[in-house]
Amino acid sequence: IGIRLLETRHWETQYSLSLNMFEMSASVSCVHGDISKMTSCLDAIISHAKTFDDTLKASSLLVKLLASSSKFDEARDQCLMILSHLGEVFPSEVSLPHVQNEMSTIQVLLRSITHDQIKLLPRMTDRRKLNAM
Repeated sequence: IGIRLLETRHWETQYSLSLNMFEMSASVSCVHGDISKMTSCLDAIISHAKTFDDTLKASSLLVKLLASSSKFDEARDQCLMILSHLGEVFPSEVSLPHVQNEMSTIQVLLRSITHDQIKLLPRMTDRRKLNAM
């Protein structure tokens, strides 16, 4: 109901309110299983967003929608696109030996770190990455 009360040119005149209303509507539609309404809200957000950061919540919901629709490749591609915009680069092709090698490297690095040391690490402060999570 709130979206219907917005002005005609609400994306121009009431941008923050519009973004919040459409994000909430998409979230509620997701919970209720109204895929059509959810998709409509996500499309509106993505097409009217002023910045990449403004699309993060919608992109997160889109990934959930794709995964719940068994569109796992599209969900993965969407995640990789988001991560690349955040400066996190992943190889386009990943092989099992590559994954095994990376896992071994991580295990070696973590062997020398205690749980207490991990607890002492500073909290993440990058708002963009926190929003993406």
